Amino acid sequence: MSQPEITSDKVAPVVDDSRSREYSARQPHEQATSEDRHHRMPEGTLQPEEIDARTELAQSIQGSVFPATREELLASAEEMDATPEIMASLRQLPDGTYENVQEVWATLGGSIEEKRA
Repeated sequence: MSQPEITSDKVAPVVDDSRSREYSARQPHEQATSEDRHHRMPEGTLQPEEIDARTELAQSIQGSVFPATREELLASAEEMDATPEIMASLRQLPDGTYENVQEVWATLGGSIEEKRA
């Protein structure tokens, strides 16, 4: 099907959208559920819930505290008014020194994103 010829540059061209209507008629009109999105995420990509949890952890610890021990992380989180859930998670960390939030996240069992080439 050929496109109509444009005779004026002041009006947007009219485009045959019958293909668009056909496509949308074949698509379900329901919103994708969280479970649907979970199954479509590329491997090595964090789920939205994991991103939110990692963000909450990062916002609960002062970046300037690193490298930090578990006790220093707990003190920083307390100073930042971390939630009881964050405090409980940090108490579960094994003794040691953590270089950054990503290392804390991974030690707590959080998924790590793969770097893309």
